[in-house]
Amino acid sequence: MNSKDNIATFKYWFHKYLIPSLKTGLLPWFEGRIYSGHETPRNKPHPDVYLAAMQGLQVPPAQCLVLEDTLTGIRAAAAAGATTIAYRTPNNPLLTP
Repeated sequence: MNSKDNIATFKYWFHKYLIPSLKTGLLPWFEGRIYSGHETPRNKPHPDVYLAAMQGLQVPPAQCLVLEDTLTGIRAAAAAGATTIAYRTPNNPLLTP
């Protein structure tokens, strides 16, 4: 198993950030590992989308790192048992100090 076998992304992030920059060559790192809350029984703040990604990657929650920019996503990732790093963006006033 190589390192890219243990990486996943989520559809919103993929379409917003990766699709516009496909020239970077990042697509192979995520092919077959793009998840969406719309494909799970419940969306965030429930942990379903993260649990689906963990199951798909066959990685236990304690070995997962999630980067999130929303309170709902932070709650969902934490509920899934992943280490979660919150970051803020200029468009996300909820995480602004």
